[in-house]
Amino acid sequence: MQTKKTNPEENLGQLTFSGNIFIFFAFDVGDDINLEKIEKIRALKSVPLSLPKYFKNYHLPLAIELPHPHKTSHCISCKIHNFGVISLTYKIPFTDTLGDLRKYFNEITNNYQEQSVLDAKSIFKKIRKCIVQPKFFQTQSSYIMIQVDPQPKKINLTQLQKQYG
Repeated sequence: MQTKKTNPEENLGQLTFSGNIFIFFAFDVGDDINLEKIEKIRALKSVPLSLPKYFKNYHLPLAIELPHPHKTSHCISCKIHNFGVISLTYKIPFTDTLGDLRKYFNEITNNYQEQSVLDAKSIFKKIRKCIVQPKFFQTQSSYIMIQVDPQPKKINLTQLQKQYG
């Protein structure tokens, strides 16, 4: 009777991982935004903001809650920056194989792209009078990061990097 030897690398593609997809969007909506005026008119509900010590005080954004009603609870950060930018950060949890995540990754990012435009527009409408030369939106940027929870009992970091880059 022969026993079949298995290569541990063959099973890596079937490993289920958990983690989060972080998507950051920034919308250029004007030349300057008067943050003090926004706070005075109470157009939006501000939230506490903790920033690193090296962040210059003259660049402090106004952290706000996403205006209601909104469709997603995945928006973890909404900020208005005095230099004319609205920024939004979404955190989307996942539990799947990385191969399957890759299959529906574009759909996820496209859905949140559309959602970010709706969310930014709802903020823009409330603060339009506080913006110098308002325009929704002149330019937009997005950045995506995938964070995978470590699973040292299933795969070490070297194998993970070798298999998935």
